[in-house]
Amino acid sequence: MNSVKQIAVVAAFLIAIVAMFWAFGRLRDGDSEASEPSTNESSGATGAASPVADYLLFIDGVGSVDDQTLIVDGLRKLAGAVGHLNLGTLDVQVRLRVAAEHILLNPGSTSTTEAVRNALISAAEAIEMGGKSDGDLRRLAVSLQLDRPVTKQQETMVTFFRKAAAALKRSADA
Repeated sequence: MNSVKQIAVVAAFLIAIVAMFWAFGRLRDGDSEASEPSTNESSGATGAASPVADYLLFIDGVGSVDDQTLIVDGLRKLAGAVGHLNLGTLDVQVRLRVAAEHILLNPGSTSTTEAVRNALISAAEAIEMGGKSDGDLRRLAVSLQLDRPVTKQQETMVTFFRKAAAALKRSADA
């Protein structure tokens, strides 16, 4: 029972830290947008400085890297892109960022796989609500095998990231 309480406290602490970073980032981004003219007004959200463009560049550069940092970076960048396009709630972004931290802390754990899977399901639902996805994202998220470490399911993760990138690009262009 004590370990359950400790895990809950650690999870709440991580969520609070992520929320603070997000809030400070939004404040900082808001200040810079007010003081500098925007170069993205006519091009939508796909400008070079946007999180969506950053995610798309990341996905374009993904090769056959067999590395847990690929998944961590993908989750973090996906959270930024989803937030930038106002898809879903803040909870979706927090889940993605917390899942990335779970991978860093315990990459071989099946509970980490479950956290990543749940975060991807939330992200897929948020992206699909935008109407720019064909429904494959949720099926891909659900296809993560809970009895295997997420770091051993690289192909599924990369496929999810690529399909999400295509849907996010359509949302940004709309």
